[in-house]
Amino acid sequence: MTKRPPNTHIQVIACANQAWARLNLSPPCDLQAVCDFLDITVDKCMMYNDTYGMFMRLPDGREIIKINSCLSYQQMRFTWAHEICHSITTTGPVTLECRASFDEEQLCSQFARHLLVPDEVLSRECARLGHPENNRFGALAELFQVTKELMGERLKETGLDRPQVSQEGRRSALKVFKDLGVEWP
Repeated sequence: MTKRPPNTHIQVIACANQAWARLNLSPPCDLQAVCDFLDITVDKCMMYNDTYGMFMRLPDGREIIKINSCLSYQQMRFTWAHEICHSITTTGPVTLECRASFDEEQLCSQFARHLLVPDEVLSRECARLGHPENNRFGALAELFQVTKELMGERLKETGLDRPQVSQEGRRSALKVFKDLGVEWP
């Protein structure tokens, strides 16, 4: 029985988390180490027609990721992580003529977000640096070497974009609502 490649959001997120654990990664994610482990060659070069990157698996089995060198550093890292996912979600030769489906592209983008900024590591860094609203938002994006937009998405996805209320603060707020005659859960 052959092992099927990951094809759901949960499976690709699990793959991203496994990469962190297996390769003992720390922020920022070492994408070259991931490619070395997977035996993927990476080529940063100028690309045309608004192409950010591409993944190819040649008939002889060699795998190559090409990344547009005209992108910002953070965009190149996202594209690189996205293309890594194509290597684990596809089987057989992948050439220039091959086009991924919309669903596969969404899957690869989800993988990239989690490979670059895993939930557990983001939570730990937020605890270490303080809440993102306390001028730590840019520091987190810089630490993980991602765009502020991507960091914002990951903070929102994990619920870390909202300030945490202490039990004392919650009791105090509930007392205020009670004094106002308002019921609050």
